[in-house]
Amino acid sequence: MDMKKIMVLCVLMVFIVSVVPVAFAENGDARGRTNMDGTTDADDVESDTGTEDASPELFGQAIVTTTKQKMEKVRERLQSANKGYMAAKEKYEDAKKIFGERKEELVQIRERARVCLDDTDECKNVKRNLKVGVKNHLANAGDLILRSLDKLVERVSDSTQLSDEEKESTLEKITLLEEELTALTHDIESMADDASAEELRDAITKMKLSWQEIRKEQRMVIAALSKSKLDNLIEKHGEYGNGMEMRIADLKEQGVDTSNLEKIHSDFKERVSLLEKDQVRAQEMWVNVKTGKESVDEWKRTQDILKEDLKNTRELLRAFIEEFTAVRTTAEE
Repeated sequence: MDMKKIMVLCVLMVFIVSVVPVAFAENGDARGRTNMDGTTDADDVESDTGTEDASPELFGQAIVTTTKQKMEKVRERLQSANKGYMAAKEKYEDAKKIFGERKEELVQIRERARVCLDDTDECKNVKRNLKVGVKNHLANAGDLILRSLDKLVERVSDSTQLSDEEKESTLEKITLLEEELTALTHDIESMADDASAEELRDAITKMKLSWQEIRKEQRMVIAALSKSKLDNLIEKHGEYGNGMEMRIADLKEQGVDTSNLEKIHSDFKERVSLLEKDQVRAQEMWVNVKTGKESVDEWKRTQDILKEDLKNTRELLRAFIEEFTAVRTTAEE
């Protein structure tokens, strides 16, 4: 292998060294209790992936799985909900640690290869080690991404916002992505240590394409979880309004002045009306995102508006509780 090819390989390796450590950064640290509004650096997908129809060729090998077998895998995962998140998280952290260690080793080998310009046995060994390092690092990258998918599976299975039908559909897509990436990682691990620069470049390209598809699906899943969470919060606002009316009526029966409470209640209803209108627009945008007509980033803007609406209603709820407590305490004295 001449030095030009070595340098080309070094440049290509920048992709794997730089992008994979952020694999599924939006997973968060806890089950659905972390920020799931998609504000991490992994948020650049523009549409749904259409993974139901994806069947890329992976080094001439493929894992053939019948529809029945796929659905059995999905159902098995649903049955194990609430049990595997911490185990998946631990495996992901282990894979991330190994990936980081191997990355540092590869960077050092790459630097030695850049300055090794002669044809001595030592330089030949350095170049050989670089190729082996690239191959192993690609395999580690595949493992890290697979572990991130495991975390995603557990979050979906453990979600209280998604219906069983939504969970099955989502897990079926993830299962397909896992199978494709597993096949790709296996092919990379099976490559000869003296694989050519062209073969390694092809492997890097395939891993990049796989990561892009997985990243898109990850973002769509996180967006769906975030949407469901906000929808549930908004749905509860009808109960909050009814609760205000009941407390105002109770105080009126006692002859208590409720004018301030009624004003807060009126402001709350106006804010809820605006919230519901913004929710309709957000739902319309979500439909467009799922059909590929709009990007996730566009939809995120509607979510930001909803969050601001919820902030305003929360402030009014807090003001109502404080006023209600003060009025009731005065009435009891």
